[in-house]
Amino acid sequence: MSTLYLPLKKEWFEKIESGEKTVEYREFKGYWIRRLKRTEQYFRGADVYGMPGKIYDEAMFSLGYGGRNMIFVIDDISVVDGKGTDLAIDKPVYAIKLGRRLSPRGEYLN
Repeated sequence: MSTLYLPLKKEWFEKIESGEKTVEYREFKGYWIRRLKRTEQYFRGADVYGMPGKIYDEAMFSLGYGGRNMIFVIDDISVVDGKGTDLAIDKPVYAIKLGRRLSPRGEYLN
């Protein structure tokens, strides 16, 4: 399994932890395109083997760059309009849809 590591500010970490937020958004910019494009295409059913990059199965969120963390299965990664997201920007963004939460040993928690 490949893990996508995402540090978050306290507000967003707590919303994901409580279950209020089930989708994490990242701007559609060079850095995130390089990290997420292959995984996004994989979820759309494309044959991505042979393409550079990783396919992420799970996301680990940390509160800042240390301390508490939590792991979720990634259900889907897609590109959506950023206007209706918590980023509230008028351009495309990556939507990382979270599935079930995992324990540090990889067992389902919910």
